[in-house]
Amino acid sequence: MRTLHRFLVGVTSATLVLGMAGCGDSGRASDRTVSPGEPDDGAYFFARVRYVADVIDPDVFGTPRTLHDALPCFQGKTRDVIPTSVAAEATIVNVEPGSGIIWNEDAAGSDDPVTLTEFDDPEADERDVVLTLDVARSMTAPGVDVSRGTIKARMGVLAGADPEQFRASLASIGEAFVLLSTTPDGAHQGDFYPSLGGAGIIPIQPDGDLSLIGFGDEGGRFAGSLTAVDAAFNACDAVS
Repeated sequence: MRTLHRFLVGVTSATLVLGMAGCGDSGRASDRTVSPGEPDDGAYFFARVRYVADVIDPDVFGTPRTLHDALPCFQGKTRDVIPTSVAAEATIVNVEPGSGIIWNEDAAGSDDPVTLTEFDDPEADERDVVLTLDVARSMTAPGVDVSRGTIKARMGVLAGADPEQFRASLASIGEAFVLLSTTPDGAHQGDFYPSLGGAGIIPIQPDGDLSLIGFGDEGGRFAGSLTAVDAAFNACDAVS
């Protein structure tokens, strides 16, 4: 039997790859409706992020515990932190259908636990989408080469989400401070994916403040003193 953990799609699964105080939103996904293709500034997307954290996997925000610890320049200084490969000020310019994923029934111990198929394959157990990010500036972990320009990241459609609604909502976020990790193995090994179950996509307000909406009530705790995109970059500049 396929496990519920596999259906979390992109929360912690490396194979599937696939978030400020006062701006938090802990509403359930069922509270947010938007027609597929209708821009909603990420409301549906972040409601699904919150649903996973509130209902399915309360530990999804467990590591790293703060934005400071999530920055690439502090990697290795905190134990048990999922490494961040890239922290970027970027604009989400497109979100395309990615792969459909079928879990093989004999996946346990198998060298090939999944079969990739088309995104719209009705037999797919899970799906992912591919984000195109226009990067204005970035910080990277050692050995990761990202500068100004376009990069791509892959993310699983979160549990219970309508795939097209999820994709349209994610595409409507616009400018964000994005934390990306690297898939260590599996079918999409080496691909970037948004950290912290999607909450690592952090919208940037017009005044440069960060809106950690994906963290709900935990946003202020996670941000700490790094409440603006410039503060995040300055933190790394201070140790470089």
